[in-house]
Amino acid sequence: MPTVPATFRAWIAPSVLCGTTLFAALAAHSNTGGEPTPGALHTTSVTAMTATDGSTASALCSYSESTPVVVGNNQSMTSTATWTCSGTQRNLTGNGVPNHSTGTFPNSNDPNSLSAQNVSAAMPLSPAIAASTTQVSHVIGYALNSVKFDPATAGGCTVTNGQTSCVMLNYTGSWNLEALGQTAFNFGADSSNAHTQPDGSYHYHGMPTGLMTALGKGQAPTLVGWALDGYPIYGRYGYTTAMDATSAVKVLKSSYQLKTTPDSGRPSVSSYPMGTFSEDYQYVAGSGDLDDCNGRVDVTPEFPNGIYHYYTTDTYPFVQRCVKGTPFNSTTTPTGSFTATTNAAGYISLQSIAGAIDVASTDVGKAGELFVAAQLPNNTLFFLANTGWTTNVVPYSSGTLQSASGTIELTGGAIDLTSLKGTKVLMGYGRGSNTSTAVTDLLNNKLYTTVYTIQ
Repeated sequence: MPTVPATFRAWIAPSVLCGTTLFAALAAHSNTGGEPTPGALHTTSVTAMTATDGSTASALCSYSESTPVVVGNNQSMTSTATWTCSGTQRNLTGNGVPNHSTGTFPNSNDPNSLSAQNVSAAMPLSPAIAASTTQVSHVIGYALNSVKFDPATAGGCTVTNGQTSCVMLNYTGSWNLEALGQTAFNFGADSSNAHTQPDGSYHYHGMPTGLMTALGKGQAPTLVGWALDGYPIYGRYGYTTAMDATSAVKVLKSSYQLKTTPDSGRPSVSSYPMGTFSEDYQYVAGSGDLDDCNGRVDVTPEFPNGIYHYYTTDTYPFVQRCVKGTPFNSTTTPTGSFTATTNAAGYISLQSIAGAIDVASTDVGKAGELFVAAQLPNNTLFFLANTGWTTNVVPYSSGTLQSASGTIELTGGAIDLTSLKGTKVLMGYGRGSNTSTAVTDLLNNKLYTTVYTIQ
């Protein structure tokens, strides 16, 4: 194994958000067996269900709002969101500012100020139940006001020789902290079960109470947003009899329950009560109203003939951690392999890698960057390259990378990639007008990444 110069090691943006880090994505994709790793994308076999699928074009295809609000630290802003439908997709543009008042940000438990974002998303207009369930515990969808649903955190705890240590960012271990439903840690969430990330993104971890109040539907089924697979997301209320709109409205309950016995190796329940970690919960079919993705098929005011959709609930998972349909650009097989073609100088063909990247057609030509990163066996992580959409390979940082006739050259010392057989390589892209925002998007949107193993 060649020595890797320090200049090759990863620069992880200081604005790492509540989604998992790049390292966690690599580790998660290499996970085998057991429970899915939160914050990653996995596929698991499911039994096909009968659902009323088809076009959702009858609902909110011409929806927009522009609402003056006072948010964060007494900031006067305007919440903007526009939803349109075209061809096969539903499109969103907005600024991620909620159309309701918020808690104070920063606060003693959340040091981040709230700021406007550049939100752009697309999802299928005619969703359909897929053959497998996709676990997505980072950004799972968007509310009508363009605020993202991002239920997971980047915090967790590790037990070493009987001692527990916890971090609030960049965690890659087995005990992942929940933002809601626990008292061991305070993430500074407000009454809408939301808070801000280091880049200023306001996001919901649970029931979007302020949004539901603003929509003014009261105790009735309330469409609050759309999941990445195109299915709608509703608030807590649904009909007692799923396919009967004349039946009484009730608060729907999830089918996740706390485990009766803590898992082996878990931090002490005396210090970290059950419910502190995602791993404390298990799905118990039939114990509530909803399936493992917090959804069911029923009628709603927007879909009187019935459709599969998700619910935000007052208990775990609060916002679903998986989708039943197929998001745009999702990788149905998130792991694979490629043959590293190198020369003596350690070049590897960018074209052979870029061909495996699943780039959204709506993103072609927009500002963004393609990233290629490798995880060495000693867990050192470093970027091989990043490139703008409309340019050739450009330096990631001065003197570290350079382009050479369509290849990527690791300067400062050649690395023969043929010696790195078995190394995990992450390929993906992040959208944004600069490297910082592109890295942020990459870290929080695993639908646009793929992990390969060098053969």
